[in-house]
Amino acid sequence: MDTKKTIEPNIDLADAEKWCSNWRKTYKQLFPAVTSSEVLRGFYIPIEDINSLADVHNAVAVRAYLAMENEDDPSTLKIVLVPVIVGADGFEKDKIMDDIPVAPTKYYLYDFTRPCPIQCDLSSPLYGPSIRDNAQNIEEG
Repeated sequence: MDTKKTIEPNIDLADAEKWCSNWRKTYKQLFPAVTSSEVLRGFYIPIEDINSLADVHNAVAVRAYLAMENEDDPSTLKIVLVPVIVGADGFEKDKIMDDIPVAPTKYYLYDFTRPCPIQCDLSSPLYGPSIRDNAQNIEEG
């Protein structure tokens, strides 16, 4: 008997491939000097880090903010992860710091991510055309 949980809503592979292709094209338009093999394609986030965020902060979710370490260097794109909690008003809120700050202030902002193309699955259909493919196909993907 298969005990794996199915997470909903899942999306169709064809949709995911199209969305990823749309991102690669947009990224190349935003950063025309970037070669196709340098296009930021995704982020690797260890599951234990996501689980830790939920466990430590009683989070109901994790919000991911897109960020750049250096505004002129697209290779420094990052995701800042923030635990999300249900506030006293019932609305989901970023848990950035304790309600009563203590010195020194501890912020619950994390960058556990490792960007792809540094850490990628080149065989994934979401990666797009393989770097082993010819240059024309790479530029199209």
